[in-house]
Amino acid sequence: MAKRRDAARRTVAARLDQARRTAGVTKEISRLTIDRCRRGNDDAKNTEDFLSICSLIQQRAYVWDGDVNGFLDRFPKCEYTPMNRDDWRKLHGKPAPGDLARTFDAGDLPGLECSTVEIEFVTSATPQRDLETIKPGAIIMDPDSGIDDPYHWVVEGKPWLADWLKIRRKNRFLVAMSTIEDYAVDPRWTRSPLPIQSRSR
Repeated sequence: MAKRRDAARRTVAARLDQARRTAGVTKEISRLTIDRCRRGNDDAKNTEDFLSICSLIQQRAYVWDGDVNGFLDRFPKCEYTPMNRDDWRKLHGKPAPGDLARTFDAGDLPGLECSTVEIEFVTSATPQRDLETIKPGAIIMDPDSGIDDPYHWVVEGKPWLADWLKIRRKNRFLVAMSTIEDYAVDPRWTRSPLPIQSRSR
């Protein structure tokens, strides 16, 4: 289990390193790792007839003041990039659909799905209630809430929400990245992630 966990840790770190390089973000404000695993005997977990998995989740957050069009161009093959590009070109700086009292901004764009990396934008105008519920790495879910039984959580690092609320007026965007790797899984079930595609120069 320890070897599998270490391998998963290297895998998620490599994915997020690649995503960071492709995105061109450098000002990291938070890094959070969650080791989420089903309670019980490790050997039994690997032989159960249903998916009983351990997952290593890593999340990073970066402050960023760049151009959204340029960012999207660096991820041309990711899911939702074309829709995000169209929405941004048509609507940014204009009233948000369904809420004319505020301006459409990057925080209104759906997250990019880049292989197994999720990338989302946050802006200073994003309501805190939205940050707490839908953005990766904003907060740590309460492992004692009953929602995730019979799983246990081991957490390293800290969420980005508290720091972002302190500095968000000084920065245009926060870019939140998240990925997950399963280890200790039913051997009949595997993932086959594709590499992140960066723009050729």
